[in-house]
Amino acid sequence: MSVEEGTVSWARLDEHGGVRTGELSRPRRVRATARQAELLHAAVELVLGPGGDGATARAITLQDVCPDPLVHALRAGLPRPAALDRQIDGGSSWSQLLELEEGEELVSVSSVASIEERRTSRGARLVRTIFLTELVRPGTGERVGWCTGTSLDLEVAR
Repeated sequence: MSVEEGTVSWARLDEHGGVRTGELSRPRRVRATARQAELLHAAVELVLGPGGDGATARAITLQDVCPDPLVHALRAGLPRPAALDRQIDGGSSWSQLLELEEGEELVSVSSVASIEERRTSRGARLVRTIFLTELVRPGTGERVGWCTGTSLDLEVAR
């Protein structure tokens, strides 16, 4: 089966490099703190300049709790496919459903959401693995949001 994305066709895989679609991490407890948010915004401003992150309010967001979803999933114990020549971080996305409170503890579970492959215009194999992390409130199970991190495993064209 293939997934159409513009003019590029991605074929779904069940496994790549010892990593399987649907693999789950152990639950992790993470905490939403204003200090984390301040440090992250300060680091971004060092690179982009004052106001460079576009944030006007300093509310705690999902990006503050999980700034790099790929790294978060790997730290949770999921393996990163590395069967080809080069691994590249392929971007992140966040979707926040509920507001976070200072010091709030959340539970995160990461999974391998999908593995897909295609050939580049030069004929090299490219495998895209999407890691999904869901964050919930312990006790109530309320879903606070989710984020995705993408890993690309690239064959160097010969």
